[in-house]
Amino acid sequence: MGDQAPDRALIGAAAIIEATVSQDLRRVPIFEHCLVIVREGAKDLIADDGTLARLVPGDVVLLPAGGQPTIGNRPDPALGRYVAQVLTLGPQAVAAFRQHYPLLAAASPPVAVAWHLCPGDRALADSVMHAVHGVDDPALSERMACHRCVEVLAALAERGIHLPPEAAPTAAVQVRQLVAARPHLPWSAADAARALGVSEPTLRRRLAAEATSFRHIVAEVRLTHGLMLLQTSRAPILQVALDCGYE
Repeated sequence: MGDQAPDRALIGAAAIIEATVSQDLRRVPIFEHCLVIVREGAKDLIADDGTLARLVPGDVVLLPAGGQPTIGNRPDPALGRYVAQVLTLGPQAVAAFRQHYPLLAAASPPVAVAWHLCPGDRALADSVMHAVHGVDDPALSERMACHRCVEVLAALAERGIHLPPEAAPTAAVQVRQLVAARPHLPWSAADAARALGVSEPTLRRRLAAEATSFRHIVAEVRLTHGLMLLQTSRAPILQVALDCGYE
């Protein structure tokens, strides 16, 4: 995978989402490409244009980064719970796939859609779970964990599903990545500007040109992180709030 070993934090991450009551989450920002496998219950997806999809157990969906789908998690009436496995694909896994499989990566132009649904695709689900076990296993090297995520991207490409090309990170993306790495810290615009090597007025001007603000990005990242913690852990509300930077 190249001379430099990948960074596990930038390869991918796995989580299990559980719910015992029906959840309706409006316009959830997707920061990284992620795949979801429904295990129990059903998941509803609604795009901004009103397009609707429903996932049932065994279905796999790719949610490309940059989207904001409205999500509904529906517990199974008989089992009383909703369970889904999530795998995020980090920038190093995507870059490794494009480097080592350029023909497969460029086989078809990417299409900007809210999601790619693969109903009942057991082979794809197996690839995703293989990668999940890899990124979750500290005994497995970062290089091998990256290989497993690349395998998932290859499986998607074979199905005609291609990720959009990576654009140069905007100021908003850079700030979002910075805050998302440590959402519990008391971030200020001055802290972020210093970490990014620019002045605070320059950072604020760049964010304003992108129709956003430092305060909005921090709030968005913290709320999204809190939502993930509430869905994937049993931590009390107070601990979740502290982990997200709220006093």
